[in-house]
Amino acid sequence: MTWYSVLLEPENDSFQEIDEPDFSISTLPSTNSPAWNRIKDDLILQWIICPFLKKKEGLCYQVPIHTPEIQTYILNHVAGHFNTVQGIYENQKLTMIRLSELKMATQNYFQDKKENMQLISPIVSDFYMRKDLGPQTKGAIDCENVEILIREFRNLCKVEFDEMDDSLWKFFKETHLDFDGNIILVPQNWLFSDELLTSTTLAYFSRFAHRIILTINKANNHVRAVELR
Repeated sequence: MTWYSVLLEPENDSFQEIDEPDFSISTLPSTNSPAWNRIKDDLILQWIICPFLKKKEGLCYQVPIHTPEIQTYILNHVAGHFNTVQGIYENQKLTMIRLSELKMATQNYFQDKKENMQLISPIVSDFYMRKDLGPQTKGAIDCENVEILIREFRNLCKVEFDEMDDSLWKFFKETHLDFDGNIILVPQNWLFSDELLTSTTLAYFSRFAHRIILTINKANNHVRAVELR
């Protein structure tokens, strides 16, 4: 049984002209200290923090702000883990919060005690913390899009959940899906093969998404992006 199909044509090639808004960036004050006891049970917080543990230079995480609840959550529970918290404004309205420079205290929380890494959900670690593939993902780029056949994937998937935490999916909906119709994510060190049938992250996405599309470099099977709709 196959669990994917190749998309032969790009689906979003239309161009829409948009007005240029008045644009500004300013630092947002954050007085909250990191709440370490929250990390274990907060899937959204883990999702935002985890890519920074790789210590890539210039990394930032941008959260679209469409509701007061998302703004409050980010400022109260996430911003305290970062040295730089910026608000992006369009026509004097806050539309994005940009997080960068993970605080050393948060880095040390995971690096000093290996058992703290065990607090990270497999949904998050499978996406961000796979073993570095090194030069295997380098070289020429020749991409194609592959759509996961969700019913077939779930029939073949070898991942089961004791409980289903839908908080991360709700976060995607309230920041992207309900407003843009999709969200594009960049997995770390994924290769396209039947091994993805054991992916905890894809198993999680398949419980909620209507469509899952992978962008794959045909030259080396590197999965460059995951689009959720």
